[in-house]
Amino acid sequence: MCWAALGELQDVTRFMDQRPDRALLIPSAPDHDLAELLHHAGAAAICPVDRHGFARTQPPNRDEHH
Repeated sequence: MCWAALGELQDVTRFMDQRPDRALLIPSAPDHDLAELLHHAGAAAICPVDRHGFARTQPPNRDEHH
């Protein structure tokens, strides 16, 4: 499911003049492989940490990416 969502995110943002910050909302903390994939794609993951809070991973700085 995350692969499809990441592909859709990549596809949609290619039509925008300015490249927006990208993030995926996922149901739990990303495992190492998913975190690495999102980092490589320049996207953050947002996931719940408890009933009322969320955490966000940090994508690479735009200067570091591509």
